Amino acid sequence: FSMAVISSALFHDGHEDLPMRAALTLGAIGLIVAVVTRALQIPFVGSLVGQLNAPLQTRWLNLGLWPASSYPVAARELASRVGKLAKISKGASVLDVGCGFGESLRLWTSDDFGAARVVGLNSAAVEVEAARKLCAGLAGVSVTEGDGANLAVAVAKDAFDAVVSVDAAYHFATRDAFLAGVAAALKPGGSFAAADVVSSARGVRRAPWLRRVFCLVAGIPMANLRLDSLRYAAKLRELGLDEIVCFDVSESVLDGFSTYAEVRSEDAYRRALGVTLAGKFIRSMRYWADVEFIIIRATKPASAATKR
Repeated sequence: FSMAVISSALFHDGHEDLPMRAALTLGAIGLIVAVVTRALQIPFVGSLVGQLNAPLQTRWLNLGLWPASSYPVAARELASRVGKLAKISKGASVLDVGCGFGESLRLWTSDDFGAARVVGLNSAAVEVEAARKLCAGLAGVSVTEGDGANLAVAVAKDAFDAVVSVDAAYHFATRDAFLAGVAAALKPGGSFAAADVVSSARGVRRAPWLRRVFCLVAGIPMANLRLDSLRYAAKLRELGLDEIVCFDVSESVLDGFSTYAEVRSEDAYRRALGVTLAGKFIRSMRYWADVEFIIIRATKPASAATKR
């Protein structure tokens, strides 16, 4: 993984044309290490989370909304923006899909939102266990191991006032299946909001095979990049949702995290190699994979009811 990140950082110089030799080298390295990435993913992610959250000992796992004074502040702000768009309020029932290590679950039950029932869903057993420990003792919070692309198995229909996913849905195989599950899980009148990665609205301008390499290393199914922001909104309408709003926050998230991670300071947690490499990878991926980062919201009409 580190070799792929370093190569992508070295070869991306901001110009439109990539020398073929450099491109082939990047592709070969990426394909080799992609196989290893899955085996190392949880240890690497756990280490990265520790490095990023070190100042406050929190357990956030998203790219954050920048600028901010620190990573935990940025990560909390991104989750908060999603929660506000989902209209999470006092007494609400919330499904958080791809809840990571559980920080967002604590946020939904805090005084800022006041949810009465929060269900966290995650496919990674290590993260589920960590989230359960983090949220132990919080009334109304439960964490379940399950597949975000198969919500019908994990949750009941018409069960939640809000369904959220913070920087996770692009990993689900597939996101289309996840969105169908969201529409079913929402109560009539309920809202969905997500911080998500989509294809650039400008289209794919660079080599498609390079895009595949980056998505393979990042764990993004290629099927999920069929959607840009406009197609994403159309998909939500097709599922019967309305009141759709979408914001392109690529500069505040992708560029913001990359800049934060790459800047050297006296703080050891910001000098950590894993954080620096992650920032370089995110910046290179935005360029070579032609992706954008969006925050999107939709509502299930109050008159709607899911057929059983």
